[in-house]
Amino acid sequence: MNADKYAELFATESREHLAEISRALVALEAMPGDRESLDAIFRSVHTIKGMAAAMGYDVAADLGHSIESVLEAIRSGERSIDSSLVDLLLSGSDALEAAVDAAVAGADPPDVTKLIERLEEAREGGAAAKRVSPRERAALLKRPARVRVMLARRRAPAGSASKSASSTT
Repeated sequence: MNADKYAELFATESREHLAEISRALVALEAMPGDRESLDAIFRSVHTIKGMAAAMGYDVAADLGHSIESVLEAIRSGERSIDSSLVDLLLSGSDALEAAVDAAVAGADPPDVTKLIERLEEAREGGAAAKRVSPRERAALLKRPARVRVMLARRRAPAGSASKSASSTT
């Protein structure tokens, strides 16, 4: 099998995973406590990252790693998810798709430097994410998802989503 066939296989599989990421992000935004959607996003990003690294598509692999790091912080309970973080992850997914397309076409990859910086800031608890204390995390995980969503909305400061969105553009 030659490199072109591998590239086409990479493109096909990546597009399937990107579609799953988009679907699951929409579901996660509607229900932030949806562990199944979060895990599906993580698996798809992890798979794309690994395939990109194996193919030598460094930009796609690096971006995938940064997205994966944010997702791991959410999965471990270090970070909570809100609409601004979902927006950032959607931007990451769009950029990952562009990086995959550029890699397969042999074109120059998109510049994702600023996006990776924003993802790292979010992972570390910057404007796109909120730190969750271990006590709050334990209490939240004991409640049904619909109750967790309702409580998270009550705790969110008014206008925080629009403030974060405007600071990231």
